[in-house]
Amino acid sequence: MSVLQDNIAEHALGSVTVVDQSFTVGANVQRYLLALLTCNADPTPSSITYGGVAMGAVATGLVKVKVYGLVAPATGANTFNCQWAAARDAHVVLLSLYNVDQVAPTGTIITVDDGGGTTWTTTPTVKPYGRAYEIGIVASDAVATGAQTVLYDHVQFAGWHVMSWVPSTQAITWTMVAGGEHKVYTIPINPIKPPAGAVWFW
Repeated sequence: MSVLQDNIAEHALGSVTVVDQSFTVGANVQRYLLALLTCNADPTPSSITYGGVAMGAVATGLVKVKVYGLVAPATGANTFNCQWAAARDAHVVLLSLYNVDQVAPTGTIITVDDGGGTTWTTTPTVKPYGRAYEIGIVASDAVATGAQTVLYDHVQFAGWHVMSWVPSTQAITWTMVAGGEHKVYTIPINPIKPPAGAVWFW
């Protein structure tokens, strides 16, 4: 079964210490919510919740780019709340998915810290069942037009890649239209594992 996108919302904020945004999660099975944070300073929050439930760290290895997740988020419109001890120029993307493995929602995360190139290649591990999404998350000082903006104050999805179900690895090349300092996470999202002996069609 394929991992599918439910909803996405993007918020470019000024200097703030608190983010309160309503976000709607559909009434789908095997839900998973991601919050992608970039800031002009360390974006590690003092508190991050959805519907009052704490979100856990997914990818935090890069300076000024952090990713948090929540398995089985509440459905309907609920409040996403993120707080920092000091003001941040923040950019937040909320992404809800479904048909996601509830025990191990993400695969091995690949991190790229590129000091100024325009192209990089990652080779994520593909699960031997279903179909997964690879999410390329780019925080860059070079936006798509090549103009410069505040460093890390821009989240750009390098793209979605639907992985093959074949049990192998598959190299993916991402290309930016302009050089700059790029901070990249490649996050495979794992699909539901079928029960033993099941035959699935997609």
